Amino acid sequence: MNFDVRTLFLANMIIYGINIFAIALLWQTNSKRYKGLFQWLISIVLVFVGNLLIMLRGIIPDFYSIWVANIIIMVAFQFNIYGLVKFFMLRFHLYYHVFFGLFYTALLSYFTFFQPDLNARNGLIGLLGVFTFGSMYYYLHFELSTYFKRLTKQFELVLILFVTGNMVRIIAALFYPVDTENLFSNHPRDVLSNIFVSVFAIILPLAFIILVNKRVIDEVDTEEKKFKNAFDNSPVIMIISRLSSGEIYDVNHAFLETFEQKREDVIGKTTNQIKIWGPDITRRQELIKRILDRENIEHVEMTFYKSTGEPVETIYSCKVIQMFGDEFLLSTASDTTLLGRAKRELIYIATHDSLTGLLNRHELERYFQERKEIFTTELKPFSLVLIDLDRFKAVNDTYGHNAGDQLLIHISQRLSFIFKDHFVARLGGDEFIILLKNVSQETEIIKLIIKTRNEITNMKSLNDKPIDIGASIGFSMYPKDGVQLEDLVRVADKMMYHEKDSKRRV
Repeated sequence: MNFDVRTLFLANMIIYGINIFAIALLWQTNSKRYKGLFQWLISIVLVFVGNLLIMLRGIIPDFYSIWVANIIIMVAFQFNIYGLVKFFMLRFHLYYHVFFGLFYTALLSYFTFFQPDLNARNGLIGLLGVFTFGSMYYYLHFELSTYFKRLTKQFELVLILFVTGNMVRIIAALFYPVDTENLFSNHPRDVLSNIFVSVFAIILPLAFIILVNKRVIDEVDTEEKKFKNAFDNSPVIMIISRLSSGEIYDVNHAFLETFEQKREDVIGKTTNQIKIWGPDITRRQELIKRILDRENIEHVEMTFYKSTGEPVETIYSCKVIQMFGDEFLLSTASDTTLLGRAKRELIYIATHDSLTGLLNRHELERYFQERKEIFTTELKPFSLVLIDLDRFKAVNDTYGHNAGDQLLIHISQRLSFIFKDHFVARLGGDEFIILLKNVSQETEIIKLIIKTRNEITNMKSLNDKPIDIGASIGFSMYPKDGVQLEDLVRVADKMMYHEKDSKRRV
């Protein structure tokens, strides 16, 4: 059976043209991710040009169809090696490849111009293949890191196949020479050689494409594992839910531990179904509206709830991400429940008397400013009552300071009950001060004072020990007696000490 060798060359040209298109797409898609793909594209283009010149042998001068064509193919093979080295970020042995290029060029020149010999040139093509694919095998097998070797085992087998095929080509050129200088003669060896080239033209670019895709898949898998590991083991609460419905796609361990849930009990359910939004289920709709309005949701104080109803205070952030062609909400939250509790405790300490738990003078001043602002807009007057205990020192001297502290606590509790709708503070020692909201009639104030005095005076024992305690009380009204807290205290204090002096005289 006869084959037209020139037709086989034409078939190879078509294959190389398809390869150029495939490698160009590969380069365009991954050029920003990997190096070396452009060198592979240059290699395929140069091989195409070199084979085109060879196919035109007899039509163009032999200098172009033999010498220039084979030099171009040699350079193309060097680009193959260089691209592979750059793809795996290896060190390219430049001098080694330059030496081979010069050696190959010298031999090709000799068997083209000084001693024309088709068999020798076929042997050189085989030598070029052995050098190229052997070098690629060497880089992958001996210099590549263990991490990347997982990806190149099949590719190394392809290279061994090509090295073996080219060694057969060299042996055939040395021991089974042809007696013609016509490349396109229908010799079986030439036919088999071109069929081998066709197989090479198909397999090598395909092997490059598979190699790139394996690396992409491996890196995507690695990144997914890294994200999953970071996601699962992050101390920050993390939850991925569908934006439209709130259906939960995934949660991390911090979420499960904080909300005391099991994974199988939350995956596939909505955030409303697991009740993390608490009794007000409209809060999620409000959040989604803010997101759709492109409001930045970062480091916002937000309270979520366990299934038991226990609140979990957090600093919350969220971001819309694309997954599976749909929009999901990636939410992160730092549990600040303990921090919030500590914060409230610090605020309480800063605003309340440590012994009695009543407001302190600083906090009372804040409430006074609030009442002043309310009076400015609503004309609602208010009053101030000042209380000083009588004969408190005697309790301290007789029973000790612990008994005096207990007495102060008992009186504070009674004052809090009597004035439960008002602001009760301890000024220090045995003095108390009360802001009466919306009470400005003297008769009302006097009724409260009488009730207070009776409550205190009726305390006849403390821990089964007899006591004799009383109270001197004064009051003032805003704005009649002053517009500053100091003014009201001064007026009430004057009235209180006038009462205390009267008792002393009696």
